[in-house]
Amino acid sequence: MSRVGFEPTKEYAKLTPGDRIRIMCEFKGMLPAELARKAKMHATHLSAIMNDKRPLGIALARRIAKALDISISYLIDGGEQNITQRKSVDKILNRLKRRVHRVRLKGEPIGEITERHFIKDLDDLNAAL
Repeated sequence: MSRVGFEPTKEYAKLTPGDRIRIMCEFKGMLPAELARKAKMHATHLSAIMNDKRPLGIALARRIAKALDISISYLIDGGEQNITQRKSVDKILNRLKRRVHRVRLKGEPIGEITERHFIKDLDDLNAAL
């Protein structure tokens, strides 16, 4: 399996979230213990999820998806994996957070230029989604 052009097959989409976690760990060369550490969870809890003995909740799915650098929809239901899209969305959100931080904490007024930047960031976010 190569990283370039990796697309899930129909059989792959029928796998459980635990199966997808296991496969993505192997694909990325990550040990389950390392994933558990990155997702800030106990290794036995991750093992139970990977073996379909415990359900995968949304909050935990977010942490695991972030640690594996995959989308939550891909992890939960086999939806399309789009790492590039997630990175561009994260970049835009971080830019927005910095702008909000400057306005809120540093007391910069929301002038016409700042407002245009916010609108551009939101447009970029819309385009990325």
